[in-house]
Amino acid sequence: DLKYDEDDSLRAIGARARRRAVGWDLLASGREIAKILTNAVRGESFPANQSRWTLPDATEQKRLAPSWRAASIAVWCDGAWRMIRSNVGDDDGIRTHDLEYSGDDDGGFSKRASPLPAGTYVVVTAHNPMGARADPASNDSSARALAASVRDMRPSPAAVLPTLSMDPGEGGFDAWNEPGVAAMLPETDPGAARTALIRLARRHGQAAVYELTCAPDGRMRIGVTPVFPGLEGLACGGVAAAGASPPASMPRSPP
Repeated sequence: DLKYDEDDSLRAIGARARRRAVGWDLLASGREIAKILTNAVRGESFPANQSRWTLPDATEQKRLAPSWRAASIAVWCDGAWRMIRSNVGDDDGIRTHDLEYSGDDDGGFSKRASPLPAGTYVVVTAHNPMGARADPASNDSSARALAASVRDMRPSPAAVLPTLSMDPGEGGFDAWNEPGVAAMLPETDPGAARTALIRLARRHGQAAVYELTCAPDGRMRIGVTPVFPGLEGLACGGVAAAGASPPASMPRSPP
């Protein structure tokens, strides 16, 4: 009888051990699956040479590069739109003498020069991943998610300003526009902040971000930084930029 009792005890211990082992495996698997799904949602689970977006090939990049280089961006600062355009072909930074849209009775424009505060800004949008037009609801949802991520990111930006990027051609704002944010890199660890913003752009399927540099003397430059490997054809080290008059069809305040 004692032998049978010992056998029963050993079987019970073995059964408990097996249950615990299975439970441990399931817990470990669950954690790993959760990690994979979280990374997938963030767009960070793919190898460096892959993505869940269809990236433009070299031919398409060559076609798109001039449009990226000819940037036309409105930045909302101190209650006014500051329209900034790149001066393609001008390699020297030029001083800004922009007309800001302020909503004043004087035609809505103030003729005082008003560059943005000095610093480097990374301009990011979440609309229309890889240039494919998304429905308004998807774009709005992505824009809200981007704004929340920028607000919560660490290190925090020194400032976050609403933007409107628009068609640099004759069609301008009416032809195409996308809202976004201009995040000023902080003095402390700007490289980490820049990397975080690039990751956010990648998460939202953007091909590149703009980097706007504003010098204390009012000179500005705009560069294009691809956020995915393989999109080097879009890169631009920075061209001179200057202020311009915002189109009359622009909203009087950020959307």
